[in-house]
Amino acid sequence: MEQIILNLIPKGLPPICHASQYDKGRAIRLVIMDGLQGYYFTDETVELEVRKPDNNVVTAAVDVIQGNSYVDIVTTEQMTACEGDNLCELVIYKGDVRVGSLNFKMRIEEDPLKDGIESETEIHNLTTQIQDINNEIVPDMVAEEVENQYDSQNVIFDDHPTEGHGRGYAVTSEGVKNALDGKPDNLSDLGDVNISSPTSNQALVYNPTTQKWENGEVSTVGSIDDLDDVDTTGKAEGDSLRYNGAEWVAQPTTVKLTLAEYNALTEKAPNTRYIITNAPALEYTAGDLSYDGGTTTTKQKIDEKADKATSLGGYGITDAYTKTEINNTLANYLTNAIYKSTAWGSFAGLVTNNSTWLFVAQRLSTNNTYVCVLNRYNNNYSIKDIVKDSSMSIVTNDQGTVTFNYGGSPTGVHVMALKIAQS
Repeated sequence: MEQIILNLIPKGLPPICHASQYDKGRAIRLVIMDGLQGYYFTDETVELEVRKPDNNVVTAAVDVIQGNSYVDIVTTEQMTACEGDNLCELVIYKGDVRVGSLNFKMRIEEDPLKDGIESETEIHNLTTQIQDINNEIVPDMVAEEVENQYDSQNVIFDDHPTEGHGRGYAVTSEGVKNALDGKPDNLSDLGDVNISSPTSNQALVYNPTTQKWENGEVSTVGSIDDLDDVDTTGKAEGDSLRYNGAEWVAQPTTVKLTLAEYNALTEKAPNTRYIITNAPALEYTAGDLSYDGGTTTTKQKIDEKADKATSLGGYGITDAYTKTEINNTLANYLTNAIYKSTAWGSFAGLVTNNSTWLFVAQRLSTNNTYVCVLNRYNNNYSIKDIVKDSSMSIVTNDQGTVTFNYGGSPTGVHVMALKIAQS
């Protein structure tokens, strides 16, 4: 007898046992270890499952001798029907609890004569046996039970069944009548139905508390207005329901179309707003606009304004500056500007009485500078120098003329004047 050792704590590759193809009745001892010590059976059961190289499966119960640390398996025809490595799993149960499993390989050496059985799943054979048992034994059991409950007036038995079939029986008309006696005649006779004072149009509604079907009213909706979250007040042809955050209300339908799709419509839906998703910018050419808008079309309105385009007043604009008003304002600003400049060093009549000015003078060719603040109060001048080269000087007169000199001459002196204050 071949013997291999299996461990509930797996280590390395699974062990291998050997058999020849079509061997039947070959015994193999499987020694069970739990780590470094033997696993001794007390009240466990063991099952073996073998998956062959062609994926057919064989299952078998394994006899267990309690108190030992090994089990013996015996090969069947189907276990060795296919050459190659069979993947085997030995499963140990204690009651319904799976204690553990052990894996090993059963290596089947090929039979050169190939005169054995065809490989198949052995569970399928078991199913066939169960079906045979059902065909042969179960009908006899049923017939016997019927015979115990009914006399010959109700049931006639066939004591000579055909091969493969159990004992047959037939029910007489009297037996049918007797069998139907006591069966429910009304819906309310059913055990899971509770009907109390039914009225017209009621329906059976399941009550999960009593776990019974009970008669009761079923709510119906006569129209969409009966729904609590719908308001169709003021509805018109072509409207659709739109949610406003609280309820569904009737509103004009909005349809998004391309310009080509809109132009292809043969009929426009009533009370519908069309949004053109790719409309080009509107350009007006006299005579090509013709939109209906009451008694006067948009085209007519545009034409009425188009012949008065030479003035703002022609468009009815009354709160805009005229050309003359704008010219006078600009002229006044230029005449009384607070900023002045000159390239010749002098401003004639610039400084009026009770005014303050900031001057910046620069002799470009020599880079000499004069910066000062000039104040004229009661026709008296006061000058506060900020930056002053010794070669630069300032001269004023009663007419308000201010001159900046370099070496006694204003030639080549650039000056900027900024009015700071005027009282």
